Amino acid sequence: FLKKSKTISNLKLRLSYGRVGNDAIPAYQSLSLGEAIRYNFNGQIATGIIETNLPNPNLKWELTDQFNFGVDLGLKENKINVTLDTYYKLTSDLLQNVILPASNGFVRILDNFGEVENYGLEIGLNTSLIKKQNFEWNFGANFTLNRNNLKSLNSNLDFQLGPNIGFAQENPILFKVGRPLGIFWGAQTDGIYESWEEANASGIVGAAPGEIKYINNDTNTVDGNGNQVINFDDYVQIGDPNPDFNIAITNNFKYKNWDLSMLITAQKGGDIFWVDSWPITGNTNSRNGLATAYTNSWKAPLGVDNAGQVFYDPALGNTSGVQYPAAMIDANGPRIIASDRNVFDGSFIRLKNINLGYTIDLKKKGTLRLYATAQNLITITNYPGFDPEVSTFNKDPQRRGVDFGGYPGVQTFSFGLNFNY
Repeated sequence: FLKKSKTISNLKLRLSYGRVGNDAIPAYQSLSLGEAIRYNFNGQIATGIIETNLPNPNLKWELTDQFNFGVDLGLKENKINVTLDTYYKLTSDLLQNVILPASNGFVRILDNFGEVENYGLEIGLNTSLIKKQNFEWNFGANFTLNRNNLKSLNSNLDFQLGPNIGFAQENPILFKVGRPLGIFWGAQTDGIYESWEEANASGIVGAAPGEIKYINNDTNTVDGNGNQVINFDDYVQIGDPNPDFNIAITNNFKYKNWDLSMLITAQKGGDIFWVDSWPITGNTNSRNGLATAYTNSWKAPLGVDNAGQVFYDPALGNTSGVQYPAAMIDANGPRIIASDRNVFDGSFIRLKNINLGYTIDLKKKGTLRLYATAQNLITITNYPGFDPEVSTFNKDPQRRGVDFGGYPGVQTFSFGLNFNY
């Protein structure tokens, strides 16, 4: 019924459903595994077997059911092509490491627990904007967004702690029913205690001027549960590593023998837990730190007159509106707490790749193309770390968005030639 349409040259509707299984775990995890070990027995070295894996005979594949609806659309004799896909995925019997009480003699066991849903939208656009005798411009764009939600856990709790991270072995990652996967969970802060009056009024044991002021997100008061200490009961969601959406844009130009291509990538949202932000801004004496963190830290307003008497001198202090805590002598003080001070927005725009080339026609002998390429040429972001595309635990889905000194994407330049004959 669209054969005579001058606008729509292609239209395809797609609807699909599928079920796939996943067994991407090491072999023999359902069995009791043994390992040889040497030990002293009556003064002689003997060899025995120890159990290294807690058996789980009920272990099975995790299953994913997926629905997809898509549209392929071609306009103006397919000069403009649009692809749209929406999907819904439900994964059940997730293969996860369950942390066990120490009394079991094992740290963890691999088990099936929980359901996760993912749903999202993908839009692709490819078009030839200009096509003349000596000049061509092809444009492409891709937009993706995904939302996920932990629907259930096969346990009596409504949450599961993620792996420990950082030197302090904190647990800032939480898998909580009804929330996105891998949210960051910790204390919320409200600046620095500026005086003894403010610190004493908090009711927190050991609070002092120059310390970080922790609050409760629900009551907007210090120490939400009233037990005079800051602990897990006071924690709230402080970040979400899942981005709002991602965009990729490609441009390809050609003018006579010249060609130019570029790829721009962007991400909106996607929080990053920067582990190294604590040691370099915490003003502890055991680690190097940022000069700005010390300059803008709390400093006691004390001075000494000519007679050697200590007196109050606000001009020498730095107590009002400071961003960073006072310098500490004891590096093992009470500040190693996962908080919103460790979480940063991971949004960015990056010129990922650009390539410029010139082709020389060698007649019957072939062609020679000279080219220059640059990668990661420009990055626009407010993330204070090395790279908003963190790669520390890129193979671990339980520690997404964690930057623990990962090597950043490097800026590279290359030159070369291609000879076709």
